[in-house]
Amino acid sequence: MNGALRKATTVFRSALMQSRSTSVSAYSVSLPRGIKMSTAERVAHMSVIVGSIFAYPVWVLVHLREYRGIQE
Repeated sequence: MNGALRKATTVFRSALMQSRSTSVSAYSVSLPRGIKMSTAERVAHMSVIVGSIFAYPVWVLVHLREYRGIQE
């Protein structure tokens, strides 16, 4: 039992040490350093992302009277 506990402790400790060495900033970069995006391309991508995020809530707000059952 003591040997199994010691082995499990060693495995968990090594896994914990490996996870501490990773950097969050390494995952936040979306492009390699050599590729440059133009400002127009960035604006186009951002507008598509923002538009897709807000499309459904805006549609719900526009049709709120129908959801409540209020007739015009």
